[in-house]
Amino acid sequence: MSADIRISNRETLTMSAVKEVLSFDESFICVMTEHGKVEIEGNGMRIINMSSDSGDMLVNGRIDGVFYAAKPKTK
Repeated sequence: MSADIRISNRETLTMSAVKEVLSFDESFICVMTEHGKVEIEGNGMRIINMSSDSGDMLVNGRIDGVFYAAKPKTK
C-alpha cells in the first residue's frame, strides 16, 4: 500500500496509510503508517477525520513541518 501526504496552503493535510494515531494535540501529531512513524508540527491543528478502515486522515490548522523515519528493517 502506498502512503501519500498532501498539504494545501499549509492549512490542510491529508494522509493515507495511517495505521494508528500515537499522540496528538494542537501543535504536534504523531502517527504510525505502513512505512513508519510520521510527526506533524504546527499550530491550532485538529484531526477532522480519521478512518481506521481506509487509513485516511484529514488535519486542519497551520502545518509547519512533516518529519518521518523509515520503517525499521527486520533481520
